[in-house]
Amino acid sequence: MKRVFTPIFLSLLLLSAAVLPAGAQNVESLYERYAGKPGAESVSVGQFWINLAKLVVAFGQEETEMSDDETEVALKTLSHISAVRVADLSGCSEKVLAQFAEDVEKCELGGYVLLTEVHDDGDDARVLVRKEGDLITEMVVISAGVDPAIIQIEGKITEEEAAKYIASSLE
Repeated sequence: MKRVFTPIFLSLLLLSAAVLPAGAQNVESLYERYAGKPGAESVSVGQFWINLAKLVVAFGQEETEMSDDETEVALKTLSHISAVRVADLSGCSEKVLAQFAEDVEKCELGGYVLLTEVHDDGDDARVLVRKEGDLITEMVVISAGVDPAIIQIEGKITEEEAAKYIASSLE
């Protein structure tokens, strides 16, 4: 009897492990699932390229025609960022975009906090953050509207610093 139930039990266990995660979408899996779809354009920028960008901003101020204040804000902002991933899905098929919109709607937050949500004139965007204590360690912008995209920014910044940088960039 043991010989019969053991293979059946193992088969069911493997089947459930393969099937259950496929239906549940979370924030982290959205990028992996859609960045490689036909028509999607994606880029991942790691710490090396972030550091290179800091050098370009610091030493290329004349070429970039940035003011001293803009350069200072850019350098401070870049100092808090360790990685950026962007997937632009606007070139994907209607079928992929419909599935993306459905997955975004059903998406489980799993450790992320909804910072803001915008539903305006065809735009459907969510801004999510992951925090460790009072530090924001990751920000994710998911847009399933007119400009479908996923933007992930990793780093460490306080909410106050982030608000200050956002305010100064709007001036």
